[in-house]
Amino acid sequence: HEREGVDLRSSVASFYDRSVRDVYRYFHRATAGDRRTTEDLTQETFMACVRAAADGQRDALTMPG
Repeated sequence: HEREGVDLRSSVASFYDRSVRDVYRYFHRATAGDRRTTEDLTQETFMACVRAAADGQRDALTMPG
């Protein structure tokens, strides 16, 4: 199970690096530039992705195309 944890952390880190700007930009526009709310929503989104990925949801670490 330790190896699975390492793989999950690596996958989450890679996904975060690839997508954080797009997610942040989306919420920044959606909140009319409210920085605090944008940061909260971005954090909540990535935490939901981590939980879903840990639960085995294959598409948890993907962005809509």
